[in-house]
Amino acid sequence: MRPGTPRRGRGPCTCTTKRGSRCARRSALPSSGLDWSEVPSWPLVVNVRSGTTGPWSFPAGRRPERVVETGNFDEWLESVAADRGIGVVPDVARRRTHHPAVRFVPLTGAPPSAVHLVHPGRPNDLVRGFLDAATAVAEP
Repeated sequence: MRPGTPRRGRGPCTCTTKRGSRCARRSALPSSGLDWSEVPSWPLVVNVRSGTTGPWSFPAGRRPERVVETGNFDEWLESVAADRGIGVVPDVARRRTHHPAVRFVPLTGAPPSAVHLVHPGRPNDLVRGFLDAATAVAEP
């Protein structure tokens, strides 16, 4: 592997929505959620710089009618919090992101989301070990 080359994995996705929104109320029970096939019926907030989901994630003719573009993760999160639409993120974001106005709801049937690990320059033994361990547990 070349120095600095990202390692890739695939992981499950989660839907984000404003607390109290129609989508959040609909998904009030832990066992419920939103199915991937339902996502295009909602306005979709996408991070055009580093997001993993966008109109390209859907087949032609089944894409969301309304897409709200944002330039970074913080803007994306605040747009979801402002109820401009729903977002779809890798499941890891649910565990790492906290916002009082955003609710993460289960998303079923979504294709796995690409997750990248990138490091600067040549990795030392600790970085290499971390990359190897993370790659080993990532879904193919």
